[in-house]
Amino acid sequence: MALKPRRRIRIRRRSRRPVLNGLARIFDFTGSLNVPRRSLPPHVADRYALWSDWKAVGDDLRTAVGHHASDRVSRRHHRSVG
Repeated sequence: MALKPRRRIRIRRRSRRPVLNGLARIFDFTGSLNVPRRSLPPHVADRYALWSDWKAVGDDLRTAVGHHASDRVSRRHHRSVG
């Protein structure tokens, strides 16, 4: 019984580029691939950057408060059980 030849999987050039860009960004520790948006006027780009920074701060605070609240609930539960 003869083996069938394997079919080669063809990846289109268009679909290969985003995958390679994503892999490159994973190992881009210096952030050199993050190019600022040059199409926006400077004051708009600054406004966007500030908004993005404060959004990240707010997300971090919400996460921390959520962890703190869940810790308090679990401590109360352990006190009432024990």
